[in-house]
Amino acid sequence: MNSDTSDWPKLDESYTDEFGPIEKPVYDAAGALWPRAQRFAHDKIGDKATGQQLLLKAAASVSQKQAGIESLEAYLWKSYKWLVLEELEKRSREDRLDEVIGPRQSVPDQSLDDAILLQQVLQAMEPETRRVFELRALGHTFEEIASQRGTRANHLRSQFAKQIRKLRQHFG
Repeated sequence: MNSDTSDWPKLDESYTDEFGPIEKPVYDAAGALWPRAQRFAHDKIGDKATGQQLLLKAAASVSQKQAGIESLEAYLWKSYKWLVLEELEKRSREDRLDEVIGPRQSVPDQSLDDAILLQQVLQAMEPETRRVFELRALGHTFEEIASQRGTRANHLRSQFAKQIRKLRQHFG
Protein backbone atom coordinates (compact mmCIF):
# COMPACT_ATOMS: atom_id res chain seq x y z
CA MET A 1 0.00 0.00 0.00
CA ASN A 2 1.24 3.48 -0.86
CA SER A 3 2.19 5.26 2.35
CA ASP A 4 2.29 8.82 0.98
CA THR A 5 0.79 10.94 3.73
CA SER A 6 2.55 14.14 2.65
CA ASP A 7 -0.70 16.05 2.21
CA TRP A 8 -2.17 14.83 5.50
CA PRO A 9 -2.09 17.79 7.94
CA LYS A 10 0.20 17.53 10.96
CA LEU A 11 -1.48 17.19 14.34
CA ASP A 12 -1.12 19.66 17.17
CA GLU A 13 -1.56 18.09 20.60
CA SER A 14 -5.01 19.62 21.17
CA TYR A 15 -6.28 19.35 17.61
CA THR A 16 -9.91 20.30 17.09
CA ASP A 17 -11.42 20.12 13.66
CA GLU A 18 -14.65 21.82 12.58
CA PHE A 19 -16.32 18.51 13.49
CA GLY A 20 -14.93 18.39 17.02
CA PRO A 21 -11.81 17.30 18.89
CA ILE A 22 -9.77 14.46 17.45
CA GLU A 23 -7.73 12.30 19.80
CA LYS A 24 -4.10 11.69 18.80
CA PRO A 25 -4.41 7.88 18.38
CA VAL A 26 -7.45 8.36 16.15
CA TYR A 27 -5.71 11.10 14.19
CA ASP A 28 -2.66 8.86 13.71
CA ALA A 29 -4.91 6.04 12.50
CA ALA A 30 -6.59 8.46 10.07
CA GLY A 31 -3.17 9.54 8.78
CA ALA A 32 -2.23 5.91 8.19
CA LEU A 33 -5.51 5.37 6.32
CA TRP A 34 -5.23 8.55 4.27
CA PRO A 35 -3.52 7.05 1.16
CA ARG A 36 -6.21 4.35 0.92
CA ALA A 37 -8.93 6.86 1.82
CA GLN A 38 -7.93 9.36 -0.86
CA ARG A 39 -7.99 6.63 -3.51
CA PHE A 40 -11.44 5.59 -2.31
CA ALA A 41 -12.68 9.20 -2.35
CA HIS A 42 -11.21 9.74 -5.80
CA ASP A 43 -12.91 6.59 -7.14
CA LYS A 44 -16.29 7.33 -5.56
CA ILE A 45 -16.66 11.12 -5.59
CA GLY A 46 -13.66 12.30 -7.61
CA ASP A 47 -12.69 14.82 -4.96
CA LYS A 48 -9.63 14.40 -2.74
CA ALA A 49 -10.29 17.56 -0.67
CA THR A 50 -13.80 16.41 0.25
CA GLY A 51 -12.35 12.97 1.00
CA GLN A 52 -9.92 14.52 3.47
CA GLN A 53 -12.71 16.52 5.15
CA LEU A 54 -14.80 13.38 5.45
CA LEU A 55 -11.90 11.45 7.00
CA LEU A 56 -11.44 14.24 9.56
CA LYS A 57 -15.19 14.14 10.25
CA ALA A 58 -15.00 10.36 10.75
CA ALA A 59 -11.99 10.81 13.05
CA ALA A 60 -13.84 13.36 15.18
CA SER A 61 -16.81 11.01 15.42
CA VAL A 62 -14.63 8.02 16.32
CA SER A 63 -12.78 10.12 18.91
CA GLN A 64 -16.07 10.60 20.76
CA LYS A 65 -16.77 6.84 20.76
CA GLN A 66 -13.19 5.60 21.18
CA ALA A 67 -13.79 3.58 24.37
CA GLY A 68 -14.67 -0.02 23.62
CA ILE A 69 -13.56 -0.01 19.98
CA GLU A 70 -11.43 -3.09 19.33
CA SER A 71 -9.83 -2.10 16.04
CA LEU A 72 -9.51 1.66 15.73
CA GLU A 73 -8.42 1.58 12.07
CA ALA A 74 -11.21 -0.81 11.04
CA TYR A 75 -13.87 1.25 12.82
CA LEU A 76 -12.48 4.49 11.39
CA TRP A 77 -12.40 3.01 7.88
CA LYS A 78 -16.01 1.83 8.18
CA SER A 79 -17.11 5.27 9.45
CA TYR A 80 -15.23 6.97 6.62
CA LYS A 81 -16.73 4.71 3.95
CA TRP A 82 -20.24 5.49 5.20
CA LEU A 83 -19.53 9.23 5.03
CA VAL A 84 -18.16 8.97 1.48
CA LEU A 85 -21.15 6.90 0.37
CA GLU A 86 -23.52 9.42 2.01
CA GLU A 87 -21.71 12.21 0.11
CA LEU A 88 -22.09 10.24 -3.11
CA GLU A 89 -25.83 9.79 -2.47
CA LYS A 90 -26.19 13.50 -1.57
CA ARG A 91 -24.54 14.51 -4.85
CA SER A 92 -26.78 12.11 -6.73
CA ARG A 93 -29.89 13.66 -5.12
CA GLU A 94 -28.60 17.15 -5.97
CA ASP A 95 -28.07 16.10 -9.58
CA ARG A 96 -31.62 14.71 -9.74
CA LEU A 97 -32.98 17.94 -8.24
CA ASP A 98 -30.98 19.99 -10.77
CA GLU A 99 -32.54 17.90 -13.54
CA VAL A 100 -36.03 18.68 -12.24
CA ILE A 101 -35.59 22.32 -11.27
CA GLY A 102 -32.89 23.39 -13.71
CA PRO A 103 -33.46 24.50 -17.29
CA ARG A 104 -34.70 21.84 -19.70
CA GLN A 105 -33.51 21.54 -23.28
CA SER A 106 -34.83 18.67 -25.37
CA VAL A 107 -37.57 16.81 -23.55
CA PRO A 108 -40.79 15.14 -24.70
CA ASP A 109 -43.95 17.33 -24.66
CA GLN A 110 -45.42 15.75 -21.48
CA SER A 111 -42.11 16.16 -19.60
CA LEU A 112 -41.94 19.76 -20.79
CA ASP A 113 -45.46 20.38 -19.48
CA ASP A 114 -44.50 18.82 -16.14
CA ALA A 115 -41.32 20.91 -15.98
CA ILE A 116 -43.25 24.11 -16.72
CA LEU A 117 -45.85 23.24 -14.06
CA LEU A 118 -43.09 22.51 -11.54
CA GLN A 119 -41.44 25.85 -12.32
CA GLN A 120 -44.78 27.61 -11.79
CA VAL A 121 -45.32 25.79 -8.48
CA LEU A 122 -41.82 26.66 -7.28
CA GLN A 123 -42.28 30.31 -8.26
CA ALA A 124 -45.61 30.44 -6.42
CA MET A 125 -44.01 29.18 -3.21
CA GLU A 126 -42.85 31.59 -0.57
CA PRO A 127 -39.02 31.67 -0.55
CA GLU A 128 -38.77 29.91 2.82
CA THR A 129 -41.14 27.14 1.71
CA ARG A 130 -39.23 26.76 -1.56
CA ARG A 131 -35.96 26.35 0.35
CA VAL A 132 -37.53 23.76 2.67
CA PHE A 133 -38.91 21.95 -0.39
CA GLU A 134 -35.45 21.93 -2.01
CA LEU A 135 -33.80 20.64 1.16
CA ARG A 136 -36.44 17.93 1.53
CA ALA A 137 -35.87 16.94 -2.12
CA LEU A 138 -32.16 16.61 -1.29
CA GLY A 139 -33.07 14.13 1.44
CA HIS A 140 -32.87 16.31 4.54
CA THR A 141 -35.31 15.60 7.35
CA PHE A 142 -37.56 18.24 8.90
CA GLU A 143 -35.51 17.80 12.08
CA GLU A 144 -32.25 18.63 10.25
CA ILE A 145 -33.78 21.64 8.50
CA ALA A 146 -35.38 22.89 11.72
CA SER A 147 -32.11 22.57 13.59
CA GLN A 148 -30.35 24.51 10.85
CA ARG A 149 -32.98 27.26 11.01
CA GLY A 150 -33.25 27.37 14.80
CA THR A 151 -36.88 26.32 14.94
CA ARG A 152 -38.89 23.25 15.92
CA ALA A 153 -39.47 20.43 13.44
CA ASN A 154 -43.21 20.26 14.18
CA HIS A 155 -43.60 23.98 13.51
CA LEU A 156 -41.68 23.61 10.25
CA ARG A 157 -43.83 20.61 9.23
CA SER A 158 -47.01 22.55 10.01
CA GLN A 159 -45.95 25.64 8.04
CA PHE A 160 -44.79 23.49 5.12
CA ALA A 161 -48.10 21.56 5.05
CA LYS A 162 -50.06 24.84 5.16
CA GLN A 163 -48.13 26.19 2.15
CA ILE A 164 -48.63 22.93 0.24
CA ARG A 165 -52.41 23.15 0.88
CA LYS A 166 -52.42 26.72 -0.49
CA LEU A 167 -50.54 25.57 -3.59
CA ARG A 168 -52.97 22.69 -4.13
CA GLN A 169 -55.88 25.13 -3.98
CA HIS A 170 -54.13 27.50 -6.36
CA PHE A 171 -53.14 24.83 -8.91
CA GLY A 172 -55.88 22.26 -8.15
